[in-house]
Amino acid sequence: MNSTIYFSLCSLFYCIMLLFIVFSNKKTNDEHRILKILIASNLIGLLLEVAGMFLGSNYKQFEIINAIVLRAMLVYHVVWASMFVIFVMDISKQKINFKDKKLFPFYALMILASILVCVLPIIYNTKNDVIIYTSGAAVQLVYIYSLMCEIICLFIFW
Repeated sequence: MNSTIYFSLCSLFYCIMLLFIVFSNKKTNDEHRILKILIASNLIGLLLEVAGMFLGSNYKQFEIINAIVLRAMLVYHVVWASMFVIFVMDISKQKINFKDKKLFPFYALMILASILVCVLPIIYNTKNDVIIYTSGAAVQLVYIYSLMCEIICLFIFW
């Protein structure tokens, strides 16, 4: 069994706990809306992760589907990091509404990064026709975007 399945199981447990927290509170505010988006995107990410584990081991048989799943996984990371930054903004002193027009440049950057991830090259590093990991410009862009989101979160809490 692939060892990354354990991370997926922990993530599923975390997601279920968040579902209980969000739906046990009757109030609906921006924090709960953003949490629902984070939970939904996390569930999508879990499905993509499981699909990637099975498709990666059958790379030659499902090359096109594998490419779609891997790019979708990168887009998922961009969207999740963006929503997490907005969540941090909401729970911090900023109290920014996630529908606020001031966030338009941030949303535009998220969309641009997602589009670039879909067109930039990905290198599949394989061993015995099994994808071990991916690299390339698309993956590097997601690393840089995630770092940028992390730095924004640090500045918000500072």
